[in-house]
Amino acid sequence: MMDLGTKLKEAREKAGITQGDLAKILDTTQIAISRWEHNNRTPNVITFGKLCQAVGASADDILEIKI
Repeated sequence: MMDLGTKLKEAREKAGITQGDLAKILDTTQIAISRWEHNNRTPNVITFGKLCQAVGASADDILEIKI
């Protein structure tokens, strides 16, 4: 299982979105995105939901939840 930061980065890159573009979409900073992707911080639940929408991925996919 990959760490959350790696999964966030993969989802963002798969969507063809830069850290700067994602920061604008989420009304945050590029530094915040970088911190999430390097596992220094984690987005809050609301922001995580918006992030999933922005990159076109489900929370299940990013969190690797399998039922």
